[in-house]
Amino acid sequence: MRTKLCPKKPRPLQLRGLLQDGQLAEARRLAHSLKGVSATLDVQELTKAAASVELALANGQANNLDDLLQSLEATLTLAVEAALTLAEHGEARATAPADAAEASTHRPLSPESLITLNAFRKLL
Repeated sequence: MRTKLCPKKPRPLQLRGLLQDGQLAEARRLAHSLKGVSATLDVQELTKAAASVELALANGQANNLDDLLQSLEATLTLAVEAALTLAEHGEARATAPADAAEASTHRPLSPESLITLNAFRKLL
C-alpha cells in the first residue's frame, strides 16, 4: 500500500527544490496548496506548518525558512503515517474475520476515509 500512496518526490522536497532554483512564487503556491488541502482535511498542525512556510515566503523571510520546512516535513510525515495506518487497517479489515466476535469489529473503510486517504496521497 505504501508504494501506491507515495509519489517519487514529496511536496516538501519539491519546495526545497523550487527554493534552490529561486522559484519563490512557485514555492509559495505549493505551500498554499498544501495548506488548503490540509485545512480541508482538518489536519490543523499541518495547516499551521504550511501556512508558516507560505507566510515566510510571502514576506521574504528566508532566515528561518529551513526550520519551517523541517517542521513542515515532520508534521507531514506524521499525518501521512497516520493515513497509511488507517489504510493498512482498512486492508486488514477487508479479509474475512476468523470468528463472529472478530466480525463485529471489522468494517470496511468509510467513503470519507477513502476520500481522506486520496487527499493525503495528493499532498505528497
